[in-house]
Amino acid sequence: MILKSKILVIDSSLENRENFAEMLELYQCDVLTSSDYLNGIREAINFKPDVIICDSNGLNECPYISSINFIKSNPTVSHVPLIITSTNSSAAYRMKCLERGAIDFLLKPFSMDAMVEHISEIVASYRACQMGAA
Repeated sequence: MILKSKILVIDSSLENRENFAEMLELYQCDVLTSSDYLNGIREAINFKPDVIICDSNGLNECPYISSINFIKSNPTVSHVPLIITSTNSSAAYRMKCLERGAIDFLLKPFSMDAMVEHISEIVASYRACQMGAA
């Protein structure tokens, strides 16, 4: 269940960040938002999220592949499930994101209810893996 999960949302759109935070806080999630992945990852080092949701549109300081590489190469957050969201429907784009380490790729627009359900499944799997490794 998503209840009380820690979720980092990286999105250049203030409206998207606010929508994510509002919806996830209804489920008692602790939500950290960032407008760019560099600051988001810096803050995540102390935050220790259960899931990172990163929008690949508008991350102008670095192409999407580099942002995934940066997240996945940081030992503090490399194990955290990464969900990429995008308006780019190209199959090649999706595959590159998944090959670089994203656990999932969600095409925008999507319903927030469906997103919450999806995050719940990922958090449950992530926690089950953590318990198995302990």
